[in-house]
Amino acid sequence: MTTFKKLTFQELRDILYEHELSENPKHILGAIVFTEDSFKKKYSGQSRTYIVSSGNKAFQPGAISNSIFGTSLDNSDQNVRLDIYMRETNGKAEGWDVDFCYIYQK
Repeated sequence: MTTFKKLTFQELRDILYEHELSENPKHILGAIVFTEDSFKKKYSGQSRTYIVSSGNKAFQPGAISNSIFGTSLDNSDQNVRLDIYMRETNGKAEGWDVDFCYIYQK
């Protein structure tokens, strides 16, 4: 069984941003798990978990955009622009709520 440290979205964002500041040529991956009640339909944990890269504009120093694209862990939802759905980033009262995040390693 794989163990991982649960992070808040802000902690994940900070880690990915710091990684990109280091000018390391290889991007790292994070996982964002959304709460069950963020959706009208019931989805599995893998369907509610989206893998994102530190290469996304939201984690790039000096980037103009704050976009975050991700693909669900089960690949049922691919290349979704998550920042427009996430309550934490969309600036609206409605949206998907982050349950927790973690650094993703294949």
